Amino acid sequence: MLTVVAEAAGIPAFYLGIAMAVSVALAAAAGVLRRGLPLGQRLALGERPQILLTIGGVGLMAWAAVPLTISATVPHARQEPTSPGVLALGNGAAELATLIALAAATLLLRPGGWRRLGLGLSRLPAGLLGGILGILIVLPWVFWSEVATQQAWSRLHLPHEAAHQLLLALGNTSAWWLRVVIVVTAVAVAPLAEEMFFRGHIQTFLRYGLKRPWPAIVLAALAFAAVHPWWMSPPIFLLGLCLGYAYERTGNLWTNVTMHALFNLTSIVIYARFSMPG
Repeated sequence: MLTVVAEAAGIPAFYLGIAMAVSVALAAAAGVLRRGLPLGQRLALGERPQILLTIGGVGLMAWAAVPLTISATVPHARQEPTSPGVLALGNGAAELATLIALAAATLLLRPGGWRRLGLGLSRLPAGLLGGILGILIVLPWVFWSEVATQQAWSRLHLPHEAAHQLLLALGNTSAWWLRVVIVVTAVAVAPLAEEMFFRGHIQTFLRYGLKRPWPAIVLAALAFAAVHPWWMSPPIFLLGLCLGYAYERTGNLWTNVTMHALFNLTSIVIYARFSMPG
């Protein structure tokens, strides 16, 4: 199976095998698989976990409102919803609106909430280093899963796209500013907004409610996969599990943001290198 996936990706199986071996070695050296996932103090004394669901709901409403507003007010968006400009600007606006809504609701309803979720500036350096290590461990397995999933859909004769819609939009436009919007959204805005929502709020709420880490990690990963195109569900679910585990292990949301951003950046670089015209 490793050879089939490597050939489908256009790389020697030896290199993919080496990447996976290095991943396992790094995970072992970093103590990633040691037992125990302490919750940490993500809520203030007397603060109820329902506040996390409330703030998450504010972010979800902002995310849903943007495409509805664009569709209702911009005729071009209704006529050509899959055009590169509509996809890029719609997705970028939705992610930015979600980030602003989550940030504003946190500031208003949870003084000090950013710090308790692991987004304090003092934790940024450790989060950057942890995120770089984390993506080195995770990326070979998610990459393997992504190529294997594409192969499975093809063998089952299920119609699917070859890449995420925004990557396709990146290759289908020659407008430099649209490409900048797509890259900035994917590498900066989306990782922060989505990690705040799925891990910082939804997973933390579930962890407090269920009082067990893994059910919360799995449910948050399922929700994370559900907002992506269906044909990407297996690798995105795997990525969500890894991100959820990283958050429970470190309690540092900057680690997740860094891993998410580097994963998106790697996907863009690979797509630009091997799939974009010209």
